[in-house]
Amino acid sequence: MIKKFLTDNDQVIDLEYVIAIEVQTVCNAFIVEYTFINGKVIKSIHMDAELASKEKWAAFKLMTE
Repeated sequence: MIKKFLTDNDQVIDLEYVIAIEVQTVCNAFIVEYTFINGKVIKSIHMDAELASKEKWAAFKLMTE
């Protein structure tokens, strides 16, 4: 089943192939990293920790449905 997710940075991700979602902090920016089974990483950048966390958990919720 295809599980499409739209990040806050307008990137469409098929969550079926994502194996990890992490939030990294770099120089006052918060980056949500989506790691795919082939090793590719897509990043979504936020200036607010709460927005990054909300994106991560929204994607995680869709992955586990």
